Amino acid sequence: MVFFLTKGRRRAARFRQEAYRFLTALVPNIGYLYKGGWRMRPAREINRMVVKCGTGVMTGRFGKLDRVMFGDIARQCAEARVSCVIVSSGAVKSGKEVIDGDNGKIGGHLTHKEYAGVGARYLLQRWGDAFMHHGREIAQIWITPMNLMDEGERDRIGQAIHRYLWHGFIPIINENDVVSESWRGMDNDLLAATIAKIIRPDAILFLTAVGGVYEKDPRQDPRARRYDSIDTGTAYEIASLMTGVSPHGKGGMGEKIVQAASCAEMGMVTAIASPAGNSIIRFARGESVGTMIYHTTHSNKENHHDHY
Repeated sequence: MVFFLTKGRRRAARFRQEAYRFLTALVPNIGYLYKGGWRMRPAREINRMVVKCGTGVMTGRFGKLDRVMFGDIARQCAEARVSCVIVSSGAVKSGKEVIDGDNGKIGGHLTHKEYAGVGARYLLQRWGDAFMHHGREIAQIWITPMNLMDEGERDRIGQAIHRYLWHGFIPIINENDVVSESWRGMDNDLLAATIAKIIRPDAILFLTAVGGVYEKDPRQDPRARRYDSIDTGTAYEIASLMTGVSPHGKGGMGEKIVQAASCAEMGMVTAIASPAGNSIIRFARGESVGTMIYHTTHSNKENHHDHY
C-alpha cells in the first residue's frame, strides 16, 4: 500500500526537516525527530561506557554506604546491555565505617591511606554482591597516579580493561590509596576521565547525588535551576567559579565538571546525573539525563586543568 502525504502533512514534514537542519547547525548532534518531540542523540551508538560513582551517590539517608544504592547501580548497568567500566569511590568511607562504626572503635586512629586499605575489601565486596544478583562477575583494578604516568603501565591497564570487558567482566577501578604519594591521593573524577582517555569508550557518565549542574548550589537554594545541557566552554566557566570539595570525597562539582568537559572534547557522549529514574539505562539508550555536556569549537579552555 502506498501512503501519500497530504499537502498540509508535506508542509509539516518539510518544516520539521528544516528545523532539524537549523538546530543541528547550531548544536551538533542535538537530537533527532520522533513521535512526540525531540530527544538528545549521542554522537555515536553507545556500546561501551565509563560510569563514575562518587561516595555521595552510594551513601544512603543514614549517612552510610548503602547496599541498596550499589544494587540499583549494578541493576541498571546490567539492564543497559552495554559494556560498563565502574570507577568507584568509597574505600576511605568504607574503612571508617568498619573501624569507627556503631560497635565502637576496633582500632586506633588511622590515616586516610590506612582507612582506604581496610575499606577496599568491603567496597569491593559490596560491588561483587551487587553484580552477582545479575549474573555478572567483577574484576578489581587498583591503580596509582604513577601507573598512569608510565606509558607501558598505562597501556597494560588499558589492555586489561579491554580483556575483562571482552570476557564479560565488570572492571571496578579505584586508586590504590595506600601506596599513592599524595596523602589525599588522586581525585576520582580525574581518574575516571583518565581511564576514559585510555580506553576511549563511547560515553562517560559522572554520577552525583545532586543530579547535574545547577546555576546555584541546590542544597542551599532548592529553587536553583538545573541545566539540561551546556557546552564545554560554559562548563569551564562554571567550574572556575566553584570552590570547595565534596563532603564525602576528595573532589567537588567543579572538578567533576572540568573532567566531564575534557571527555566531551574528545568526542565522548558525556553527562553529569543522578542514578535515580533509571538514568544509567536511559543514558545508554541515548536519552538526555541530568546535564549533558557537548563540545563546540568555540569552547574556552583557559580553565582546563592538567590531567594525567
